[in-house]
Amino acid sequence: MTIRFVVPIGIAVLTSCLELPPKPDFWGALDADEGTCPADAADPCDDGNPCTKNACGEDGACLATPVSGPCDDGDPCSTGDFCLAAVCQAGPGVLACEDGNPCKAGRCAAGSGCVFEPAQGSCDDGNACSLGDTCAEGACVAGATALECEDGNPCTVDSCDPIAGCVFEPLDDGTPCGEAPTACERKVCASGMCNTLRLEGGLDQDTTTLRAVAVNPDDGAVAVGRASVSQEGASDARSARIGPLGQLVSGETVPRPGTQEAYDIASGPGGEFIVGASECRAWVRSLPGEAPDGIEHLFGDSTCSTTQVLNSVIALPGSALVVGGRRQGGLALGGGHALTLRQVEPDGSLPFEVIEDGAVLDGIEAVAAAPEAGGYAAAGGFGAEAWIRRTDPVGGTLWTRTYGDEARARALDVDFLADGRLMFTGYSQVRPASASRPYAGLVGTAGDLLWGVVMSVESRGTTSSLAVAPGSGKAIAVGWSEVGGSESRVLVAPVQLDDGGHANTWVADVGPSRANDIEPLPGGGFIVVGASGGQGAWWYFDDTGAPCEQPTSP
Repeated sequence: MTIRFVVPIGIAVLTSCLELPPKPDFWGALDADEGTCPADAADPCDDGNPCTKNACGEDGACLATPVSGPCDDGDPCSTGDFCLAAVCQAGPGVLACEDGNPCKAGRCAAGSGCVFEPAQGSCDDGNACSLGDTCAEGACVAGATALECEDGNPCTVDSCDPIAGCVFEPLDDGTPCGEAPTACERKVCASGMCNTLRLEGGLDQDTTTLRAVAVNPDDGAVAVGRASVSQEGASDARSARIGPLGQLVSGETVPRPGTQEAYDIASGPGGEFIVGASECRAWVRSLPGEAPDGIEHLFGDSTCSTTQVLNSVIALPGSALVVGGRRQGGLALGGGHALTLRQVEPDGSLPFEVIEDGAVLDGIEAVAAAPEAGGYAAAGGFGAEAWIRRTDPVGGTLWTRTYGDEARARALDVDFLADGRLMFTGYSQVRPASASRPYAGLVGTAGDLLWGVVMSVESRGTTSSLAVAPGSGKAIAVGWSEVGGSESRVLVAPVQLDDGGHANTWVADVGPSRANDIEPLPGGGFIVVGASGGQGAWWYFDDTGAPCEQPTSP
């Protein structure tokens, strides 16, 4: 049996081993159980104290020498423990109890270590879009106030990203951003800023003429007409898409065999639709890409036993269309004309179809829808008289009126006023010189002519279209006048709608051009389409009929 005791000698601790054997010939050769230091023992004198260094002396006694350095005193709450006089002393530091949760308070309990308990106060839930976050039951709860992301810029989309916070994305260039100071200007976005820019007319060099125009809610427009004549002498119908500032955005041809031309366009819930004629057949079709199935319906047969033309189209609130035109030829008609009025569904079915012998009325030039689904009005001319027919919603005739004598020849456009009265424009044939003059008239709800005026121009001319200026008490009529027998000029005149009087003076002349259609713009003013210099053209006018800009080459 080995008995061990500790005797301090200086800075060393001597462990005496009784019954010591003779001094070994070399260090570490003695058996530990016999008080010797065997060679196969890693540390026969380890006393388990981290603050001592143990060794076996030459005389076989175990030595324990005090050391300095870190140690662990067994208390988890102290840090920086150190050795002093062979004893592990508590360090000066205290264990920091922090788990990263601002809603828990940490403390160190002796013998146990860190303890976390719910805390009160403000915090950050990690979502940049919430304000006033608070602690509740040890968790951070989003505050009731949301971060307000509003930069006051109408040309950005303001939003809050949970990570980045407020984000301000610029709107597309050309997006309307406010009310412009005049009808000839528009406030639009450019590079994320709101700018006031002036409307400018333009030309489409791939089009010989533009017959009609439909306006979009963003002040953009689509005009249709005839494409430039090919080397073979044929031409296709063509559409020109115009941006909200007058820029030519794109052009599309509508190819069909033979020569064809588009005469009118309507925009509705089902898309944008155009009507026209190709050789002897009339057609109505959707513009490319505007209808899911590329709707197209033909009227007439390939043998050309009759010749059909569609001059006007209106889009109904649903997906149906109403088209008006004329048919010529055929045995039943004795080779004469007949007016045609049809409602066309997307599948080609015809809820109503009116074909009437032209012995009474010639073909339809224009169709308008009455307010609140109250039927339609059709207009045209027969002989020396302009005529208007009022129908019910299924094409049945309510009344038909002709206007005139030898001084009135044809109505080319018709439109309803909000109170149900009708305005129409066209031309009058003045005898005996047979020179036509622009003409406008106002018709009551029963067809009575309230007033009509022949407008004075320097040579023959016509009013081809009119548009009612919303809330202004006037309409703007456009047309053309031949100057010197060959040169046509666009003419624009405001026409008062009240019964007491009307203007009959042309107030705008935009040079050698021809106007075919006019439409009011949502942002104020009007767009006019026609032809200039053998190309399709468009112009802008303010609410008084004054021109905004001359058309320029794109």
